[in-house]
Amino acid sequence: SLIPEILALGGFVLAEGQAPAEEEKAVQAFLELHVDLLAEAEHQGWEAQKRMEGWVYDPPPKNNEKRTQPFLVPYGELPEAEKEKDRRTIRNYPKYARDTGFKIVTHRTGGSGA
Repeated sequence: SLIPEILALGGFVLAEGQAPAEEEKAVQAFLELHVDLLAEAEHQGWEAQKRMEGWVYDPPPKNNEKRTQPFLVPYGELPEAEKEKDRRTIRNYPKYARDTGFKIVTHRTGGSGA
């Protein structure tokens, strides 16, 4: 998962436990404020993973047999619907963390208690 690396861009880390609603709201607001920057990082991570697995760019449609994928392009060149998928992933980070027993906290207050 790219979640820890992408959260680090905003100065956040994952910590065990459940975030109070207000804390989660603040994280959500930060994610929304920077959603396109973070979505671009999400896409870049996905693209790098696909390329490591041997996938290459080719116009639609996607071909699993030939490992061709039309969305192996810079974020800015993606169709709006694909950008929105990345944005939705970012917006769901607090839920993904919650579902696995973690919370998103600022690096300053992170797991060390400092």
